[in-house]
Order: sequence, then structure tokens, then C-alpha cells
Amino acid sequence: MKGIRTPLILMAAMLLTAFAANDIRHDMVKFDRIYIAALALTSQGKTEESRKAVNALQKEWRVFKDRHNNVNPRDAQWKKDFDHVNGMLDEAVRIVASGQKVTDAHEALEHVREVFMQLRQRHRIDYFIDGLTGFHVPMEAIVLAAKDKTANTLTDADIALITKTLPQAEQAWQRVTAAKLDAADYLLTQAQADDARKLIALENTALAALKQALDSSDKARITQAAVALKPNFAKLFMTFGDFKPYGA
Repeated sequence: MKGIRTPLILMAAMLLTAFAANDIRHDMVKFDRIYIAALALTSQGKTEESRKAVNALQKEWRVFKDRHNNVNPRDAQWKKDFDHVNGMLDEAVRIVASGQKVTDAHEALEHVREVFMQLRQRHRIDYFIDGLTGFHVPMEAIVLAAKDKTANTLTDADIALITKTLPQAEQAWQRVTAAKLDAADYLLTQAQADDARKLIALENTALAALKQALDSSDKARITQAAVALKPNFAKLFMTFGDFKPYGA
């Protein structure tokens, strides 16, 4: 009897996990459409738009949390992740309500995407935006090393950091280029999906240009190519956000 019960328990757990993964994925897309808008608007320092977006995000989060907080008791990290996200969102709401700079709220929101990326990866939930999040970290390190630098101020240490980080960025970017982007899955119009694919192609070109610049040892060229990694990536990431409610 015990031998029969164990496979049945395992089968039930697998079915529950599969159902929860399919169910939560759609709600994650809905959450991210508001989250990405709030993240971008707070980064841009748009006070009123940020306040509206952050408040809308908290409202969406409460619905999301109520639906999914208890669906996976087998994962000890699951509720910890939800609590972590809850704390970050509460902090962002507090900041925009207090009159502090909304860019401070951006810092509070920044790591939400990383927490959810790790959660999805643990449960093998395929999610295109996670590829962008994975690329963001090495890309940002490269950009910051060259930001506001000139051929005269870019140091050998800066170049060494960029050279060391570029392969990590390229590897992370391969996940983006290999992933399937279905417009309907991410609530995109076909035009938005087409624009996203064009931006992916432009980022491919930007990465190749940086590699060539490093090979040339031309500091001015390296600086320009490193900073150029960000604009098209930022546009691509923001494609998955809904900015219409905020007039953006």
C-alpha cells in the first residue's frame, strides 16, 4: 500500500506544480507590465507618473500575492521570496508617498525582477524577460565602467573590467537571442514584437562593435561602444511595460 501511495503523491505534486506554473506565468506577465513601467518611470525621475505607477503596482501585487503566495509549500524559498518582494514594494510606496526623490523608489524596485527570475529558474518557468534581466547585470557593469569617461579618463583598469565582463554579457545575451518571443504570451501587439526583434538585432550589433573596439585598443572607441550597449537594451526591456496609463 505504501508503494502505491508514494507514486500517487509524487504524481499529484507534479500535476499541482505544472498547473501552478502555467497559471502563475500569465499573472507574472500582467504584474511585469506595471512593474516595468514603474521601474522605468522612477528611473527617469517622473514624480507624478511614478507615484501612479508604484501605487498601481502595489495594487496588482496584492492580487498576485493573494493568488500565489501559498501555492508551492514544497519550496521553502517560495514564501521568503514573496515576503522579500512585498518589502521592496512597500518601501517604494513609502518613498513616493513621502516626497523623497522617486529615483530612490527605483532603487527599492530594482531587485524585484531578480527575485522573480530566480524563482522562475528554480521551477523551470520559461520567461523571456528573465533573459533580459540576466543580461542587465553584466551590461550595466560595462556601461558604468565607461560612463562619463573620455579617451583620456578611461583607465586600464576600466578596460580590464570591460574585457573581463564582455564574455559574461555575450553568454547572457545568447539566452535572449535563442529564446522564443511570442507576442500573445507577453500581451504585446505584433508591431511591438517586431520592434523588439529589431532591437535585439541592434544589440547584437552593439556587442560586436564593443568586441571590435577592444581589439583595436582605441580608448575613445571603447568608451563609445561600451556606453552604446544600454540605449537599445533599455528600449527592448521597456517594450514589455504598459506606459499608457501614465501618459508615457
